[in-house]
Amino acid sequence: MDKTPLVKMHALNSFEEQLKLIQQGHKKVTIVLKSGKEYSGNVAEIEQGRLLLTKLVGKEYFDALVHIEDISALESRAEYM
Repeated sequence: MDKTPLVKMHALNSFEEQLKLIQQGHKKVTIVLKSGKEYSGNVAEIEQGRLLLTKLVGKEYFDALVHIEDISALESRAEYM
């Protein structure tokens, strides 16, 4: 049985590159900002250094627009096949 993650995290990827992979894999992501604030949701758009998160966990009727440079960490569930 192959245990390859469906969406791999790579240490050499920028946050923007990794977010695009997560978006392509239709995975939920948790971002941690430099301030310590966390947002979890779906990656909807990545444009000009900004990230649009939709379907925020715990705030289902809200979206968040975040400057990618303000992100200090990404979390995404690694599912194995």
